[in-house]
Amino acid sequence: MKSTTNVVQKKIGRPRIGEENADIFSVRWPREITVRVDAYAKRKAIKTRGEAIRALVLLGLSAHDEGEMKRTARVSRTKKTD
Repeated sequence: MKSTTNVVQKKIGRPRIGEENADIFSVRWPREITVRVDAYAKRKAIKTRGEAIRALVLLGLSAHDEGEMKRTARVSRTKKTD
């Protein structure tokens, strides 16, 4: 009797890496920004430029959110004193 073997076909194209819901985009900016991102990555011992960019974006967003919270608190305090 012949034995059957299942053969798994390889998928064509680049393998998927990372999260399923991750968006991929490219950006063009001056070399000065690239140098600054690389310097940040070196200071923080971040291995890749992509990780450094993600860290900087998250840092900027959290700073923005904190600024929004402070501004909201300031507005609510001035309304209470009026």
